[in-house]
Amino acid sequence: MFEKTRSNFRWRYQPRNEIDILMLDYISTSDVMSTTTMILLALRAFWLPLAAAQSPDLDKATRERIAMEACSSLLIQLNQIYAVVGLELPNYMPSFHQKEFIQANGQPKTNSTQNYPSVEEQKEQIGQFNYDTDSFSSW
Repeated sequence: MFEKTRSNFRWRYQPRNEIDILMLDYISTSDVMSTTTMILLALRAFWLPLAAAQSPDLDKATRERIAMEACSSLLIQLNQIYAVVGLELPNYMPSFHQKEFIQANGQPKTNSTQNYPSVEEQKEQIGQFNYDTDSFSSW
């Protein structure tokens, strides 16, 4: 498949808008996951299936497995976003662990912009959604 070579990727970004500042500050100061884990989880779920689909080095089964794992991560993230802000899932969206999450924590409560979940609450919420941060580790 691929040769095991080390690659160094550097990216520097100085956000100029408040939304990017908020997001990057959250990622860089969060105790929920390491910064690298958070970024790689998002990048792998969002872009890896597209890269894999164009790779002549991957067979169809591998491309499909990558796509399924990425879609699963994205659906889990969507469920978490809806739960954390107190929104009901749209009828067309499948629920991942929502029933178990509600039984364990009660009905999700709407968080005002001044009342974000604590780090411990975020860790618990993420744990409820069972992110498999190692699912792509064999690639």
